[in-house]
Amino acid sequence: MKQITIVPENGLVMIDGRGFEGLDMTSLASNIHAVQWYGNSGEIEYKINAQGVKPANTSFYSLDAYARIIALWEAEKDAADNPPPAPPPTIEEIQALLDAGLSTWIHRQIATRPDGTPGYASVTSAGNYIGNTVNPKWSLEGEKIRDWNAQCWAKALELLNTVLPQMIVGNREAPSLEEVIAEMPPFEWPVT
Repeated sequence: MKQITIVPENGLVMIDGRGFEGLDMTSLASNIHAVQWYGNSGEIEYKINAQGVKPANTSFYSLDAYARIIALWEAEKDAADNPPPAPPPTIEEIQALLDAGLSTWIHRQIATRPDGTPGYASVTSAGNYIGNTVNPKWSLEGEKIRDWNAQCWAKALELLNTVLPQMIVGNREAPSLEEVIAEMPPFEWPVT
C-alpha cells in the first residue's frame, strides 16, 4: 500500500486513490483530523484544540494501530468488487420479454412481401383487410397473417407451459428469444 488517507469526521478511508466513506472510526481519538500514510511512514494531523491551537503533526512508522480500519476498507472494497449476483428474472419478466420479442419478430415477418413491396405494419393492420372486397388479395393476406399469428402464439404458449414447470423447480433456464423463434411455424405469403 503506497498511500493511505483516513479522515475520521466522515469515516473516509482512501487507499491508493480508492476511497470509501462511512466507515467506523470510533477507535480513533476524537482530536484526530486525518491520518496520512506515505508507504513506509505517516503523519497524524490534529484538529484545532479548545484553545484555538492546531497541534503539530505526529509521525508514525507502523500501520498496526490502523489495522482494524484498513480491514473495514478491504471489506468495502471486496463488496464493491464482488457484488452479489443479480436475482434471476421472475417468470413474469421472462414472459414479458419473450412476448415483446416474439411480437416484434412477427411484425418483421409481415413488414415486407417477398417481392420487396411493403407488407403490413402489424397483425392488426393486416386483419383490417379481412373481408375487403376492393382488393381480395389483401383480404387473403389478412386471413393468412391472422391465422399464422394465432399459430405462433399457440406454439409459444405450448412451449411456455412445457418449460415453466421445469423453470419453477430450477431444472431449466428460461428459453431465449432465439429458441422460441426457432419453434415458430414459418410464414408463407399466400400465392394469388
